[in-house]
Amino acid sequence: MKRILSFLLVLIVPVLIWAGTPIKSYEEEYFSFLTLIGKAKRPYLMYRTIANNDYSNENGFWDDSHLVKTKNNLTIYGPDVFASYNTARPYGQNDGSLWQGVGFNARARLGLSYKTGFFSVNIRPEFDFSENREYQTMNNQFQYYWKTGSSLDKPQRFGDSSFVNLSPGDAEVRLTFGAFTFAAGYSDLWTGPTYLNSVLHSNNAPTYPRLDIGVNNLKLNIPWTDIPIGTFEIHYDLGILKNSDYANYAPGANSLLHLMTVALRPSFFENLTLGFMGVAHTDYSWESIWDLYLSVLKGYNRDEDLKMSFTFDVLFPENGFEVYGEVGQDDRFIFVVNSFHTMVWQLGAKKAFTLSKEKDLYLQFVCEFGNMTMSHDAFINWPLNFYSHSGVKASYSNLGQLLGAGTGWGGNSQYAAIQLYHRKGMAEIFFQKSNPDNNYILAQVANTGKTWPKMDPAFYCFKGIIDVGARAVVNLLDGMTLSGTLVYEYIANDRYRDGEVIPEGEVYAWLSNWHFNLGFTYSL
Repeated sequence: MKRILSFLLVLIVPVLIWAGTPIKSYEEEYFSFLTLIGKAKRPYLMYRTIANNDYSNENGFWDDSHLVKTKNNLTIYGPDVFASYNTARPYGQNDGSLWQGVGFNARARLGLSYKTGFFSVNIRPEFDFSENREYQTMNNQFQYYWKTGSSLDKPQRFGDSSFVNLSPGDAEVRLTFGAFTFAAGYSDLWTGPTYLNSVLHSNNAPTYPRLDIGVNNLKLNIPWTDIPIGTFEIHYDLGILKNSDYANYAPGANSLLHLMTVALRPSFFENLTLGFMGVAHTDYSWESIWDLYLSVLKGYNRDEDLKMSFTFDVLFPENGFEVYGEVGQDDRFIFVVNSFHTMVWQLGAKKAFTLSKEKDLYLQFVCEFGNMTMSHDAFINWPLNFYSHSGVKASYSNLGQLLGAGTGWGGNSQYAAIQLYHRKGMAEIFFQKSNPDNNYILAQVANTGKTWPKMDPAFYCFKGIIDVGARAVVNLLDGMTLSGTLVYEYIANDRYRDGEVIPEGEVYAWLSNWHFNLGFTYSL
C-alpha cells in the first residue's frame, strides 16, 4: 500500500523527480571530487544523465546525507532556488533552460524520484525568469550577428521585454533490465569527460524530447572464454530540437538529432576510459528518422550535419590525478590529406592535495583549455562554424542555446580554478580567458581577401573576455545548502568594433560586467 501511495504521489503532484545526481550541480562536483581521491565510485563511462549519475560512497568517507535522502524507493530533492544579476552583459553557462541576461534572473525547482524494480519515473518541471534588460547588441538586432549557411540560432537577446519560462527539465519514464535501459522523455545530458565545455553535448541548452536506448556498465569477455575485455557502454538517442523565435533562418523550425556514444574501460588498464561520439543532425521529417547514420558510409554529407568526437579519460585515484580530452571533427574526416580539417578540441586535468586529514581539508586544482575555432583550410573554401551546416535549416542548438561548448562556439577558452573541499562545503576562486567567436573575424577577412573592412588590422578586432570569480557553498544544516558566486568580467571589443568608439590613445574598447548569484537548496 505504501508503494502504491508513493507511486500515485509521483503521478499527481507536479514536482521535480529524478533518480540520481543532477548534472553540473554542486552535489555532482562533491561526488566527483570524492571519486578523484578514491572515496567514491563513478557510475558511468562517457554518457551521463540524472538517471545513471547515481554515485556510491560505500566507505562512508564523508557523510553525504545532505545530498541524498531515500526512503521506500522515494528520493526527494529541493526545494531548489537560484537567483543571479548581471550589470552590463549576459553571463551564464551550463544552466539548462535558464537564460541569464542583463538584470535579474531566477530559477525554482523541486524534486523527487521513485524507483521500483525495473521501472523508474522522473519528472522535472523548472520555472525560470529573465528580466532581460536592454543592452547594446551587434547591428542593433536580437538575432545572431552573422550567417554561415543555415546560420547559428544564437540570439544576442531574447526580445525586448522580461519573460518567464516553464521547462520540463528532467522528466522521463525509464525501464532498466540489468545493464540494458530504455527511456522516453526529457533529461539533461552530458557526453564526454570534460568539466566545462563538452564538444558534442552538454546541459548548456534546455532539455528536449528524446528517446534513449542504451547499455550501461556491461562486463564483456572474449567470446567462449572467461578472459575479460572490459566495461562497455553504448547509447543511441533520437531527439527533436527546436529553433527559437529569433533564429536568423526558419524561426521555430524543428530538427532531428541522432546521437550515438560508445565507451570502453579496458580490463588491462582500468584507469583508462575511451569513447566515441557521433551525431547526425537533420531537418525534421519522418523519412529522416530512419536515415540515421547511413550517410556516414558516403564519406560526405549534404542534407545532414555529421559530427564526431573521440574522448579519453585517465584517472589515478591513488594519486588524486585525472587528465582527459575530447577531439571533435565536423563533416568528413580527411585523414591523409588534411587530418586537422574542421578539428576542435578540449583538454583538461584535475589534481587533489590533502591539507589536513584531521580537519577534512582538501585542495583541488582544475584546468581546462579548448579551441572551437574552425581550421584555416575551412575559411579558404567557405567560412563556417562547427555548430552550423548549410544542409540543415536549424543550427546545433535548442531554443536558441547551443548543445555543445557554452564558452567557445567559435573561439577558445582557458579555464583554471583552485577549490577547497570540506565535509561542510567548498570554496573556490577561478580565472577564465576566452574568445567566444574568432570565426566571425576570420570570416570577414576571408570574404574581403584583405583585412578587417573597417581598415583596422584584423588582430585588433577579436573579442576577448577575462573572467575572475569566487564561489562558496556551505552545508548549513542537515539537508540545507547555501551557495554564492561573484564574477568580474573584463571585455575587449564587445561588439567587434561594430560602431564602438575607441578612446583616443587606446587600442581596444573595454567594457566591465559584474555577475552575482545566490542559491539555496533544502533536501526534505
